[in-house]
Amino acid sequence: MTATPAEVARLVGARRYGYNDEVSLHALLAEVLEGAGMTVRREVRLTPRDRIDLLVDTVGVEVKVANTPVDNLEAQCKRYLRCPEVESLVVVTTRSQHRALPLVILGQHVHVVYLGGP
Repeated sequence: MTATPAEVARLVGARRYGYNDEVSLHALLAEVLEGAGMTVRREVRLTPRDRIDLLVDTVGVEVKVANTPVDNLEAQCKRYLRCPEVESLVVVTTRSQHRALPLVILGQHVHVVYLGGP
């Protein structure tokens, strides 16, 4: 199955997750996406500075459970979207303030999946 950002967002947003930390949440998200027939690569190095949590075809998935300011997250998304491997992004977050992230960055749609939390 070829991944689209809308489908990735739908799949990861359709479940509740029990996890201990960001790494265990990565693993659970990968299981869900692989269970839907998608090919998932974890911790993909994009540049010497940047490593995206998951890459599903050309859909980057960034997971945030820490209190990263929205401006910092937007800057991170811009760096990822400048990489040829990433054509679109899905941000999976437990932080309500991340819902303020722009829905279009560098001309690409960014899907924010809020899992609940602070």
